[in-house]
Amino acid sequence: MKNTNQKGFTLIELLVVIAIIGLLSTMAVISLNSARAKARDARRLSDVKQLSTMLSLEAADNPNAPLEGCDTANDLTTDCTGPGQITSEFSKFEDPTTPDTQCTDPAVGDVTTCGYSIVNSASTVGATTTQIRFYLENDSGGLSAGLNTINSEGIFNP
Repeated sequence: MKNTNQKGFTLIELLVVIAIIGLLSTMAVISLNSARAKARDARRLSDVKQLSTMLSLEAADNPNAPLEGCDTANDLTTDCTGPGQITSEFSKFEDPTTPDTQCTDPAVGDVTTCGYSIVNSASTVGATTTQIRFYLENDSGGLSAGLNTINSEGIFNP
């Protein structure tokens, strides 16, 4: 007598299981990439809040002192050297993307290298206000994806 009741998996069953595992791993990688982008945005918001606080403290210590290395429009904060002890720490804050990554502002289609930059602009009362520009990959904390700014008082402006 021959035993026809064999135990094991057929080739079709194995292929179905492999396909399901592949589909699940693809979905996991896609959701992980989204989580990474949100983590980078959270770090950006934390960094610019700290930079804003540093600007405010520096303005209290040296109200008329210009930022050295940040004297033209859109200078990266990593190029700022002072004059005070506080703003000399700006070089430690870099955008969490790779240095050659291009950031696009969806509102205007502006493409530039990602990074935190300093912008000085005249306010309505004639004084100069300093803002830090940064890019977000996704909508976050009430700010839209793309170019955003924060001033030295910690107020965000999309």
